Amino acid sequence: TTLFIAEEMGRIPYGIELDEERFSFVKENLHNKDNVFHGNSLNLTDYNIPECDFSISSPIFMNKLETKNPLNGYKSSGDYEQYLNDIGKIYKNVKRIMKPNSYVVIEVANFKNKGRVTTLAWDIALEVSKIMHFEGEIVINWETPEKDSEDGAFGGGYDHHYCLVFRTTQSSV
Repeated sequence: TTLFIAEEMGRIPYGIELDEERFSFVKENLHNKDNVFHGNSLNLTDYNIPECDFSISSPIFMNKLETKNPLNGYKSSGDYEQYLNDIGKIYKNVKRIMKPNSYVVIEVANFKNKGRVTTLAWDIALEVSKIMHFEGEIVINWETPEKDSEDGAFGGGYDHHYCLVFRTTQSSV
């Protein structure tokens, strides 16, 4: 969706998609077909992405109870700590392709699973703030069919997500 909206806004989007079916759909329907790559964001520097002035993304979410790594399509084991380390690696590479003083937005949520809260948004904010300056958050409230639903809008226990806003503060070289 992000790449399509970027094109509608007259921007030149670039993206990486791990899921082959989603990748094929985007590549087939995007005007800038060569700007979407089938692969893993952990390998961001392997792709020919020019210096950017804005980035918005939403990494696949992981809760603290999971034992498979969502960042590689759940193909290997992994824990929450490794996931957060990998998020840090991804955004170190994002910073490398960003122009100085540009903005990076990460859309993410906290959620409940089996009575346990995973503070994913806050944990990602902490991890990425080691790399870029944390400017703040924008809260997005989703409408739910039942206002008092325990599961929230997406079954994660909440009816909101966060857009975490970061800024690169110096040259990425």
